[in-house]
Amino acid sequence: MKRLFPALVMAFALCGAAKAGLVEEARDAYQRKDFATAMRHWQTLAGQGDATAQTSLGHMYETGQGGRQDHAAALQWYRKAADQGHAPAQFSLAFMYQNGRGVARDPAEAAKWMRMAAERDYGPAQDVLGRYCEKGNGVPQDFAEAAKWYARAAEKGLPPAETNLGVLYETGKGVKQDFAEAAKWYARAADRGHPEAQSNLGILYATGRGIEQDPVQAVMWLTLAASRAADPGLRATFARNRELAASRLTPAQLAQAENLAREWKPK
Repeated sequence: MKRLFPALVMAFALCGAAKAGLVEEARDAYQRKDFATAMRHWQTLAGQGDATAQTSLGHMYETGQGGRQDHAAALQWYRKAADQGHAPAQFSLAFMYQNGRGVARDPAEAAKWMRMAAERDYGPAQDVLGRYCEKGNGVPQDFAEAAKWYARAAEKGLPPAETNLGVLYETGKGVKQDFAEAAKWYARAADRGHPEAQSNLGILYATGRGIEQDPVQAVMWLTLAASRAADPGLRATFARNRELAASRLTPAQLAQAENLAREWKPK
């Protein structure tokens, strides 16, 4: 047996190298949008029990990349990876239950899997679990619990969580009302380009709540929010707020605010 040991070590090393090479090939194929090749490689790796490959394969089935869309197959592969404790798979599986894709809609089951991913310190899941707690989606409504999960995700620098945490501080839900703390979290998300945070920060600058009142900064942030929002309804709301704030500026102040908005770049 001792004579076979070096050979076994070498065999395992070669297997590991081959697997790593296949993973790289799959990722490269996906990046260049060669979905058929990526799916073939992910299927090989997923069949070997690789959780990341199983999650990637689930995503391709869910979106229809590399073939026909198949929510039942997506659910199957997400679950295989989720059962191994793979947080991104648990996150995706939660959304399958939340949206009723490949399975009956079940908000409680969605919240269960989202919590598993959040407890594995997966930031996106922590933010979504915060929203579930805030809205009472699949779990009892609990603003303090929402604030806890938003804070954990916000500490990782996730703009949606930073914005959501700011809203709780501004409204005093689940935390003591603190406009300065709200402004701090809005500013972090706004600096990264989050439109809702930019709008909320602009309004705080306009009203002087939690931050020194600055009408020029208010219009700058509201201008950015209106130009960057993807949702048409939000974009229209932000534009109206921007016009209202801009109507209170002198022509020189308005020119300054617009120039600041043009020169702004996300951090």
